[in-house]
This record gives sequence, C-alpha cells and structure tokens, in this order.
Amino acid sequence: MKGEEHTMRMPTTAGLPEPASEGDGNDWAEGTCFYCGYKLQVLYVGTIHVPGMAAQAFACEGCIRVLVDMVLEGAMTKDRGWRRLAA
Repeated sequence: MKGEEHTMRMPTTAGLPEPASEGDGNDWAEGTCFYCGYKLQVLYVGTIHVPGMAAQAFACEGCIRVLVDMVLEGAMTKDRGWRRLAA
C-alpha cells in the first residue's frame, strides 16, 4: 500500500545452531567456493547431482550463511515442498 514500508520477513534461527564458520573445529581447507567462485577457506557441504553426474560441493563461510537462510526460508514456505529433516 502507498506510504507503507515493505519489510522482508527474515527466517528465524531461534533454537537452531549457528551456521558453520571458520575456526569452529570443522575441517576447513583452502579451495574454491562452489557458489561464489572465490578461492578461500571452504567446507564440504554435500554432493550436487545433475543428470548423469555428481560433484562434491564446498562453500565459504559467507555462502554457507546464504545457503542456511535459503533452507530456512524454504522450510517456512510450504508450497516449495521443502521439509525439515529429523535430527
């Protein structure tokens, strides 16, 4: 509406552990981030599958935070078909 400020609803992280960050005891290594393409400290985040092949994906701290936000946003948006996995 005219005159109203639009605010984006941010995902809540209440009760969830902090995303991985450098120096947290995880197995960080020098490499190329699969998402931003920069060469820096990265952490293995999983395997990405495309028809006929798969690749190991590594992400930097900043991109991991973006990925966590995307998963949280997806989990809050029922029509995307995302679901929270049991711990």
